[in-house]
Amino acid sequence: MVLQVESVEQFNELISNSDKDLVVVDFFAFWCPPCQASKPLYEKLSQSKLYDRVLFLKVDVDQCYEVAQQEQVRAMPTFKFYQNGEVIDSVVGANMERVEDIIREKLKLTSGSERALDENDLKSMRMNPFKNPFVIILIISVIIFVLRFILF
Repeated sequence: MVLQVESVEQFNELISNSDKDLVVVDFFAFWCPPCQASKPLYEKLSQSKLYDRVLFLKVDVDQCYEVAQQEQVRAMPTFKFYQNGEVIDSVVGANMERVEDIIREKLKLTSGSERALDENDLKSMRMNPFKNPFVIILIISVIIFVLRFILF
């Protein structure tokens, strides 16, 4: 289960006083397509029995901007990994394979053992960006914006 952080105080309490071996935090934004794409995979990681020694948190950077500022989050999604209240690693971008690799490394799970995310999960993250309507709309908008300045 992923726990939604609502305040700086709650965040600091959860990071500092977790009884889990590892805390993973997903800093996301509702309007961010890569954040939305990684959301179901992050949920899948949190529900896996393999990672029951991990506390999974998520922080909406628009609602909890103080937390994002405190943790110096500059891009979304950003995944940060904490042990004993300290940041020990991070991943910027929706690289869910790397997120799982870091979890496995910090929990000292062997490389040959079972994984929560399978190849089909990861394949969905590697889809052609030009099949994404958000990307197409963004590209068209940029072209129109540039053409307005060139032609007028």
